[in-house]
Amino acid sequence: MSAAAIRILVVGTSTASTESTLKGLARSGWESHSVKTVREADTVLRTIRFQLTLATEKLPDGTGYDLAWLVAQQTGNLFIAVPLSESCLWLPAVENGVRSLGERALNPLMLKTEAESILRTCDTAIVAREGERSGRKSSSGEVLRAEVPLAGAVAQFGNAERFGRQTNERFERDGELLPRGRSAADELVLTSASKAPSHSSRSLRESVFQDFGSVGKRWRGL
Repeated sequence: MSAAAIRILVVGTSTASTESTLKGLARSGWESHSVKTVREADTVLRTIRFQLTLATEKLPDGTGYDLAWLVAQQTGNLFIAVPLSESCLWLPAVENGVRSLGERALNPLMLKTEAESILRTCDTAIVAREGERSGRKSSSGEVLRAEVPLAGAVAQFGNAERFGRQTNERFERDGELLPRGRSAADELVLTSASKAPSHSSRSLRESVFQDFGSVGKRWRGL
C-alpha cells in the first residue's frame, strides 16, 4: 500500500465499533495505518501527513492528547476516544489545524459521518490543486509552441529583406564597373540581370508576408 493511499492514522487499541467504521471508510477508498504508542505515532506523523488521526485516550507511553501539537502543525484532524461501559465517546481535539477540545462530543455513528466529510473535502482539495497545476503547465506549453513558428517567420522575413538589398546593391555596383563601350547585346544582358533580382526579391518578400500572415492566424487560433 502506498503512503498516498493512506488517509487515517489509528493510535492505540481500537474498539469493535471503531473497526467497523474503519472498514466502511476503506470500502470508500480511505485506508488507515495503525500504531500502538505515542512515540510510534509521532514518528509516523513526521513522515506521512494524515488527514485524520484517531487515538484512544490512554496509551502505553502517554495519552492521545500528546499528539495534538503535531497534528495541529500539519493542519490535520485529531479525535480522541474516551471509553464508556459499552461503547466510547469521541472528542474532537484538533479540527483543520485548530484546537477544539471540549467544544463537542461524537458517538460512533456521528464519527463515521464526520470522518467521511473530512476525507471527502480533503480529496476534493487535492484534485483541485492537481488540476490547477496541470492547467498551468498546459497553458505554458501552448504559448511556447505558438512562439516558435512566429519567431521563425520573423527571421525568414529579415533574411529575405537582407538578401534582396544585397542582390540589388551587387548588380548596381557591377553595372557601374562595366566599360562605356559595351555593345547592344551587353546592354540587353545587363538590363535583364538588373531587373531579375528586383523581381525575385519582391516575389520572395510577398511569399514571406503570406506565410507570415498564415502563421499569425494559426497562432491566434491556439
